[in-house]
Amino acid sequence: IEHELHYQDLISLLDKLPKTQMQVFHLFAIEGYSHKDISAELMINENTCRWHLAQARKILQTEYSKKFETNYNEAG
Repeated sequence: IEHELHYQDLISLLDKLPKTQMQVFHLFAIEGYSHKDISAELMINENTCRWHLAQARKILQTEYSKKFETNYNEAG
């Protein structure tokens, strides 16, 4: 089964993240900032920055899985 993640799908997944987690994920995964730079920018501890990124990834994986299962069940 082939599944394409379209731009709108990605945006809808990112919209499910709490604000700080979305900011950390965006700065790290999309902009390429380091945890040190993100923590300075958002005035949070570097370990807290890592936690927010881990939580964002967990939420995105869960939401992606839900979406994929829904699409798979609708198709089959």
